Amino acid sequence: MNLGLKNIALILVLLCTGVAIAADPPTETDKPKKESRSVSAMDHFESHVKSLFYDCGLLNQMSYRLFKKAVIGYYNMKRENLLSGHLLTVIDFRQASNQERLYIIDMEERKLIRRSLVAHGKNSGGKYPVSFSNTPESNKSSIGFYVTAETYYGENGLSLKIDGKDFPFNTNVRKRHIVIHGSDYVSQEEIEKQGFIGQSEGCPALPWNNYKEIINTIKGGHCLFIYSSDPLYQNYSAFMNFKGALSYYISSL
Repeated sequence: MNLGLKNIALILVLLCTGVAIAADPPTETDKPKKESRSVSAMDHFESHVKSLFYDCGLLNQMSYRLFKKAVIGYYNMKRENLLSGHLLTVIDFRQASNQERLYIIDMEERKLIRRSLVAHGKNSGGKYPVSFSNTPESNKSSIGFYVTAETYYGENGLSLKIDGKDFPFNTNVRKRHIVIHGSDYVSQEEIEKQGFIGQSEGCPALPWNNYKEIINTIKGGHCLFIYSSDPLYQNYSAFMNFKGALSYYISSL
């Protein structure tokens, strides 16, 4: 490029006197962009669920993935005004029946209230339940989300009716007379005898030593979630709607 003798002379003078030669001034587009620090709604929800998990003392007691599924369903039920209570009872049928696989969680106080043994249906499996049904007289357990209802006294003493809300997985429980009650085959003695507890005709039966306390705690409009890793359930349950749960959570902030 031909700068000309005068321009060359001017540049030499400026360099000799220590004056800096600036390039074109920076424009707005040249300025470094600030990194976005805003947390997405999904990240906020994930953080909330993790906080709940740890606050409830569920580490090493329940899997985080199961708890997240339970919370998603619980919030969807809240969004549909199906619940009047704040307790979330989870039965994890992936666990063997010689383990305390029923969990009662207070979602407001953020704590695990108690755990318990609980039975599954005799046609669902032995130590582990592997088959589930919504069909009357199947003698199998039903999975999904329920609302706890009224109590009554029957042949097993104090019993709790439940309403299945998870079509088509558990909506026949009233017709099937599936209730929560106490039973002598749900005990440590049965575990010592055969390695696992006995089975019911589909009812989530409890030990005699705690069934009244549990029934009186969770009756009347609280959430019950009976879970198994059934691929059909994962794909077709309306309560596994993440967007619905997220919408409820955001609206409740």
